[in-house]
Amino acid sequence: MISASEAFEDLAAAYGEEPGVARRRMFGRDGLSRDGRFFAFLDKRGLVLKLPPATRTALVDAGDATTAEAVSPSMRKTWAIVPYADDPQRWRALTAEAFEHARP
Repeated sequence: MISASEAFEDLAAAYGEEPGVARRRMFGRDGLSRDGRFFAFLDKRGLVLKLPPATRTALVDAGDATTAEAVSPSMRKTWAIVPYADDPQRWRALTAEAFEHARP
C-alpha cells in the first residue's frame, strides 16, 4: 500500500514525460499542468482534478468526490476533490481523463 503523496509522485513522474506537461504550484500545492492549463494537484483532502463536466457530476453525485470549493469558491463547478482510498489505479484513470480534458 502506498500513501497519497507517493501515488501523486507516481502520477507526476508518468505525466512529466508527456509533451507540454509541467510540474508547478497551484494554491501552494504541487500540481500538474498541460500547455499552461492545470489539470491536477494534490491537496490534503485528496487529488484535485479538472474533469469533464459529466464525469465530475457523476463522481460528486455518487459520493465518490466533492466539489473543490473548499480549495477556492471559483473551483466549485469545474473541479473535484477525489479522496485517496488506497487505490492508485482510481487516481490514475481519473488523471488520464483530466489530462485529456486539458488538451488545448
